[in-house]
Amino acid sequence: MTIRLVSPEGRVHEPRAPLAPAVPDLAGLRLAVLDNGKPHAGRLMTEIARRIAARTDAELALVVAKGTAATPAEPEILQQLEVADLVLTGSAD
Repeated sequence: MTIRLVSPEGRVHEPRAPLAPAVPDLAGLRLAVLDNGKPHAGRLMTEIARRIAARTDAELALVVAKGTAATPAEPEILQQLEVADLVLTGSAD
């Protein structure tokens, strides 16, 4: 009988695309919220965006919701988000 040990960590791969550079200063930037459709996600992210805007002299320019949490944002929604310099969104339960 052979025992095979398997690591639960899985394989580590390099990211497929580089991360966006950090924004050094939010002052004057336009923030947007993309509500992912999860319960209360829009309320939570909007409040976070309002607080970020108040602390950093940014502007909450747009709050928009996509159809459902299970699908990608529609092209029209993505086009609306182009007015923003930074978009807050999330996916969790």
